[in-house]
Amino acid sequence: MEFYVQVEILSGRLKYKLSAKPFSLTQDQFTFQVTTPNQVSNEQVFAISYLPGDKSVDITLEGIEVEEGGRKVITNKYLEIRTLDYHGFVYNITEPPRFGWLNVLAANKVDTLRQHTLYFTSSELAEQRLVYHHDDSESRRDSFAFLASKQGGREFQYSGVFHIHVLLRNDQTPTRAVDNILQVVENGEKVLTPKDLLFTDMDIDTRPADIKFESRATPNGELVYTEDPSKRVSEFTQQDINDGRIMFRHRGSNFGRILIWVNDGQLWVSTELKVRASKPFVKITNNTGLIVQRGDSVLLTHGNLSIESNLNTRGQDLVFNILEGPHAGRLMVQDKVQDFFTQKDLLENKVEYSNNENSSSSDFFLFKVNVGGTVYIEDTVHVQVFPESYWDGLKIGSNNSLFVEEGTSIRITESDLRILHGDIAAQDIKYTITSGPTFGFLEVDPQTYLNQEHAPQQVLEHVTSFSQSVINEGRLHYIQSSANQTRDSFTFDVSNGISSLQGLIFQFIIIPKEIYIETRPLVVNEGSSVFITEENINVLTSYYEDKIVDYLVVQQPKHGYIMFQQKPNNNVTIFTSMHLAQNKLKYIHDGSDSLTDHICLVARTAGVQWPDQDKTSVPAILNIKILASNDAMPRVVNNTGLVLWAGSTVNISSSNLASQDPDTDPGNVTYSMSSPHCGMVSLRDRPGYPISQFTEQQLRDGDVVFTHSGCYEGGFYFTLFDGQNRGPRTEFRVEVQQLNLIEKTNKQMEVFPGTETVITSQFLVVQTSNLNQGDNKVLFLLTERPSKGMVMYRTDSGRSVETFNFTQADINLKRIVYRHTAKYMQYQEYDFFKFEAVADYAPYRLKSVFNIVISLTSSQPGGIDKYVKISNLLSREGSNSTLSSRNINISGIIDFLTYGPASGLMNELPMLRVKLISVPDHGTLLLRGKMLSKGDSFTQNDVEAGVVVYSHDHSDSTEDKVKLAVFLLPDLSGQRDLKVYETSMNISITPVNDKKPFLVTKTPSMVVVRGQSKILTKDMLEVQDPDTEPKDIRFTMLDSGLQGRLVYANSPSLPISTFSQQDINDGRVMYVHDGATSQTQFYFSVTDGRYQPRETGLSRHFRIHVIPLSLELKNQSLICLEQGTTTAIITSANMGVHSNGDRQRILYTIKEKPKAGQLLVEDNPADSFYQVNIDRGEVIYRQTDMTYANDSFLTDISSLDYRLNNVMFHVSVTPLVRMNEQLLAAIDSSTAIKSNHLDATKLAGLTSSNPVFHILDKPKHGRIKRIIRTSRTRTKRSLRDREIQHFTQEDLSNGVIYFVGSNTGLTSNTSDELVYRLEAPGVQPAKGVFRFAVISSGITSWAPLPNSTPTGHAPVPVATRKDIVVASCVVASLLLVIVTAIIIVRCRKEKYNGQNRHSNGHICQISGDKFRRRHQNNFDDVYEARTGIMSLSKDQPMCTPHLASDRFGRKTNLSKHNLSLTNGQQQQPLNPSDSDSWLESSRSRETSPSSSIPPSLPAFRVIPLCESELAASHLLDPPPFVPPPFNRNSNDMPPSSEAGSNPSESTLLGERSSLSGGQPLLRRNQYWV
Repeated sequence: MEFYVQVEILSGRLKYKLSAKPFSLTQDQFTFQVTTPNQVSNEQVFAISYLPGDKSVDITLEGIEVEEGGRKVITNKYLEIRTLDYHGFVYNITEPPRFGWLNVLAANKVDTLRQHTLYFTSSELAEQRLVYHHDDSESRRDSFAFLASKQGGREFQYSGVFHIHVLLRNDQTPTRAVDNILQVVENGEKVLTPKDLLFTDMDIDTRPADIKFESRATPNGELVYTEDPSKRVSEFTQQDINDGRIMFRHRGSNFGRILIWVNDGQLWVSTELKVRASKPFVKITNNTGLIVQRGDSVLLTHGNLSIESNLNTRGQDLVFNILEGPHAGRLMVQDKVQDFFTQKDLLENKVEYSNNENSSSSDFFLFKVNVGGTVYIEDTVHVQVFPESYWDGLKIGSNNSLFVEEGTSIRITESDLRILHGDIAAQDIKYTITSGPTFGFLEVDPQTYLNQEHAPQQVLEHVTSFSQSVINEGRLHYIQSSANQTRDSFTFDVSNGISSLQGLIFQFIIIPKEIYIETRPLVVNEGSSVFITEENINVLTSYYEDKIVDYLVVQQPKHGYIMFQQKPNNNVTIFTSMHLAQNKLKYIHDGSDSLTDHICLVARTAGVQWPDQDKTSVPAILNIKILASNDAMPRVVNNTGLVLWAGSTVNISSSNLASQDPDTDPGNVTYSMSSPHCGMVSLRDRPGYPISQFTEQQLRDGDVVFTHSGCYEGGFYFTLFDGQNRGPRTEFRVEVQQLNLIEKTNKQMEVFPGTETVITSQFLVVQTSNLNQGDNKVLFLLTERPSKGMVMYRTDSGRSVETFNFTQADINLKRIVYRHTAKYMQYQEYDFFKFEAVADYAPYRLKSVFNIVISLTSSQPGGIDKYVKISNLLSREGSNSTLSSRNINISGIIDFLTYGPASGLMNELPMLRVKLISVPDHGTLLLRGKMLSKGDSFTQNDVEAGVVVYSHDHSDSTEDKVKLAVFLLPDLSGQRDLKVYETSMNISITPVNDKKPFLVTKTPSMVVVRGQSKILTKDMLEVQDPDTEPKDIRFTMLDSGLQGRLVYANSPSLPISTFSQQDINDGRVMYVHDGATSQTQFYFSVTDGRYQPRETGLSRHFRIHVIPLSLELKNQSLICLEQGTTTAIITSANMGVHSNGDRQRILYTIKEKPKAGQLLVEDNPADSFYQVNIDRGEVIYRQTDMTYANDSFLTDISSLDYRLNNVMFHVSVTPLVRMNEQLLAAIDSSTAIKSNHLDATKLAGLTSSNPVFHILDKPKHGRIKRIIRTSRTRTKRSLRDREIQHFTQEDLSNGVIYFVGSNTGLTSNTSDELVYRLEAPGVQPAKGVFRFAVISSGITSWAPLPNSTPTGHAPVPVATRKDIVVASCVVASLLLVIVTAIIIVRCRKEKYNGQNRHSNGHICQISGDKFRRRHQNNFDDVYEARTGIMSLSKDQPMCTPHLASDRFGRKTNLSKHNLSLTNGQQQQPLNPSDSDSWLESSRSRETSPSSSIPPSLPAFRVIPLCESELAASHLLDPPPFVPPPFNRNSNDMPPSSEAGSNPSESTLLGERSSLSGGQPLLRRNQYWV
């Protein structure tokens, strides 16, 4: 009901009905007005309160407690509605929590189902899935209001508020709110106030008294109590500072930092209080003046006038004495007129200025500041007086959204943005930008436009404030600079100084070059269908939202198809926006097990003629998510069975058993099996535990194993189950292969009589046919023991016990040995043992024999070698040495053969001979004086008789060797000697010193740098002795006149007087010069231990040549630090000193440290370092202040007493840019600088910003300009060009930055450069140089650019050929006389005929919008780069400009006066800003290479005249073209040309285009020339 009458109220027919039955107190209301035929009342409110009477509902509503920043689950313990009639409630949140939010968890209680939910159900409460999250704010309480209703109906309603109590915790550290320098008088005192040191704590329980300070160090004074300055204080609170109880007393230096630790009782933070002491001062820090309404008063507060002082004063001590004024009012303190006031009065708002209500618009008063009788400063407070009307509010005259094309500029006019105030001038209405455009920037033109190119263009870029007059004058522009955007805006405040409007937003609708489509995925069940709606396909380009007509499917879906609801059998390729809006388009899934699908489509416009013709969008992908349904049956794809060796355990892999389920994860496909017949199935990590089921994923991962036991054939049955579908019962076959034993190795083993020999795997190996199982389980059973010995088992303790069975593992571990025990009766005896090898699951035993040979010739360790003793023979060089039994003793073999196990071998005493296998290299063996040769022999008796002698050959050898063999002579004739042992005897030769040492170095000497040290080498001093080691050749210094000292290199402080040749060879002898300038030497002698210097004659002088120390700085290059980094390694290429001295002594001492960083050596700050530190890359420059683009430091370089003073090294930040391609710039044209020439993309990605290039030094041969097309949303296309001081990386990417050549003559190609500073947030600035080549147009291809706007005209080049200029002037003068005469005659004749005829003016204007649309891509190709005159290409015929004016109407109708075109040529448009100058017309042909008129012909232009009496003024000063106003309705775009769509109809002819003979028809005001 919208209205009712009083009669209905009186009759009781007006009733209020509840929409649902509430079970809680309900408040409701409605507003109404009472009307009569002559009057209308104010709005009234009728309040309704409902108190339920039904108490059958049981409500649980208890608050919860949650920790600050924590979470709490809300269950039905805290919130529940119980009733007998209703079950299942929905709680709609009518007022959400203020300091947190509610989430509903999924069924697993881990994932979030609904974040920041606006409703929940009673079942979610019961399942403990409703969670409250606190936002970690300092709030004590929170709550949310809800309205509970029955699910699926409105019969029940309950409203309530759920309260939440927050348990606060101390989790906020104290933060510094004021960070000022404490100013104090030198050697004076100053009370600390909150203006000097103020900390706050976000924890609401924290009071100022809880914030405690601990002063750790006060370097230039002390902190004391204000009441008792004699007591120092180190601990105080913020409350003490607020109460003025802490004072600082200055002592020492004028600047210092007080380190202070701050805590709130739990959390700590450190800070420093900076203190600066100076002479007493008082300075004014704020003097804003006053604004007052005429005849009114205003307070003078601390915000208007404030001072700063280092004096220890209170507010009442700072006195402001009025010296003059005010003249149009008076100053009052607490309503009393006074000529002074104090700082305390200002702080307490007691000072008031009252205006006298006269006509003055301003006032002032002069004052001085007096402290304790001393005047410190004088100043003036200015007062602005405005009438009462200035306090009226500002009104928004217009604030309309503005269309702008991507990458163009547009003028913001007063029809777009205008703020009104009746009595205030437009220049006094100030705009302040609070948030600038995101995808562009604002630009303000200068007030006066100068057509000269050399005039500076003071264009304000990226403005933050402007006035309404700037808008009214058309000087405010928006430059759209970011691609692929659809909207932009800026937020601003407007004020006239008194009243203001805040938070206003001006919107830009960006018309992108491309149309972009946003898609949202479709979600469809497998095999089902889903509607494609506007929710799934959305046009991001808002300008084109209502212009999209249809969508073209570029790529059909792979797992379904698109169809109309009415035509189910058609596969849709084109659909319209209406189909989407009316839900007539469907995607139908084909039922396959695919999880994703997609459609590629484009949107198309139709009937759009502005700003471009019909367009097609960028292709977009509509993703389709398919919710799989578990309808596929799992099937076995591989069941080859398993083949394994008996008793083994193998993996069941996917090659044996595998399954597939298209719609189920392998981890959810389960094999349920029966008990296997011949083993068990288990998991790899638990092989002893049988399992009854496993998954497909476990099979693929190799986790399922089968272990054989029992019979040799079987398997198991299994079924597949995917959680919903179960497959048929299937058998998995297992085939078991029998094991066979294989004797891999059985070699005969040699044993020395009476010893033990280990049986290793080198002699005996038996394994099974299951090679993977190994041979560890093979068991050997002795069936026949050896007859001449025993088989023993060696225990862990090393004891051997006889065994009758063992395993192959025992053999591999060398635990089985054979011990020979029988008496040895023959030279070679044999033994053996028989065995049977057995293994589990091997049905047959392997029977074999292991053979053993017992022989004296056995080479086994521990055999005959223990009966032979051989030791080294010592001999002297050139002498004879007799061999004794200490050197060779083989009697042990005789004892062994006589008394040992082989005693029965010989019938008589055994005979042994020692035979020579090889003779000595440096001597001979003599037997009774006769030399022994190879193969000769001697006996042990010869040795013991002393008749075997070694004779040395007197060489300088120190060792020799002879090989010997021991042979046993048989006791029977005819048998060969038996070799029982072979060995070698080493001979050590003691050399004899019988040769004199000699000097190898002819002139012992060295060259040393003064004050340096140097190692003596063999090249400087060497003595050799053939029979003496270098260590025994000793040098002795014989004099003490050496200037310096000889030392060992490892002990340079201890001088030496003797050393060896070995010391020299090893580089251990070093000479240390003492710094004297004269040459020096030392006298030395040499001995080899036997021959003394007088015998050898080796006493010489060692001469030392001293040369001066040189120190030269070779490398002093720039230390480069890449932008975005903080460290640079300093190398010897940056700091390199060349010296003939020790580089380890070249010291760099820092005199002036870097201002923006520090020098580190091995990551530690350093004030000095050595050249070797630089050579090793240990010196690093680290930048700490990121505001610097370069840095430097001053050093002294020294080595001993040689010094290079005040050497400056520079550090520079190199810009993070890439120059992938060299720029070739034309001197007489404009060349775009693009991102492939200068690229800071990497820096943009590093800082997530748009880096800015600031121009420091301009190019010499041209200027850097930003050339941007103006948007065609209002006027025809033109350009805005500005000489700029900076540009961005996005400008380079958009191609709007140009090098505009100076058009000066170049004799040859040259180069130019641009010096810039690159800046980006978060990194240091960097200075760089952009170098490029400048060439003439005759060398490179000419690239035309469109003309310029009046704010940046290019200079017009003057013709360089004088003959053409003279000829042109003569012809032009003659033509001017003729045309002037014709003008006078025709104008007089037509004077009266044209009085009632409208004129279309004289501005050259083409209204063929269709042509512009047709040739929009060539629009920028028809302008000459420098002059702004249109040039036509060779395929563009010349035409005569049509003259039109809009003085009599807004529409750009065709003029009545037209020129015909011959041969049906189509008209070509001219630029609206084309100049009518005769001179420019001639220049345009000379400068345009594409002009169809040869430049040698005279230049002229015919200007058709009309009846207007202002014709002459039109010729001299053509008025600017005024476009029709832009209509913001998208349906009111500039219309197409009225000349018709047929090209023949759009020519600039009148009613008839030509005569029958093809001769052009001259119309009125047309002439033959």
